[in-house]
Amino acid sequence: MEDKKWSVSMKDEKDRRLKLPNGEYHAEIIEVELVDAETSKSGIPYFLWTLKFDEGELKTVTTLKKGARWNLGNMLDACGIPRGETEDKKYDFKRSQVVGKQVLASIENKKSSFTGREGNTVEVEKSEIVRIKKLETIDDINDAIEPVDSSTPTKQTESQKMMKKLKKDEIPF
Repeated sequence: MEDKKWSVSMKDEKDRRLKLPNGEYHAEIIEVELVDAETSKSGIPYFLWTLKFDEGELKTVTTLKKGARWNLGNMLDACGIPRGETEDKKYDFKRSQVVGKQVLASIENKKSSFTGREGNTVEVEKSEIVRIKKLETIDDINDAIEPVDSSTPTKQTESQKMMKKLKKDEIPF
């Protein structure tokens, strides 16, 4: 068999994983789907959420495993979905009630490793959503994207620019 040589330009390619500095960010929930037990690698169902930031998108998981559903509660609380008043404190919600909601997402960069195709260990650092909070006021947007230390420059997002133009009683959410 002939040993062919391939040449592939990577000139305009970028790492598609979104990396943000540690901090709090204004985000919009743009998708949520229920991954059932049969599809889940662990056999435990979960919700897969996609959040949009000015810089791109990140995904996060809220498990339905008993004893670990508190993160789902935080997400739904941030969306303004009320917890049931009955003994089981059940949340009832539809996709349409959460998609489009504005939230405050805490981002932390964490190192992880995986085994590459050639059996080598590959270490990467990735941004993870570690906490979701309700976006209460215009001040939450203005305070978002606080750098971890003073040497990290702050970047004003499009959301912050838009909100500064609005009066408090004109906030669209």
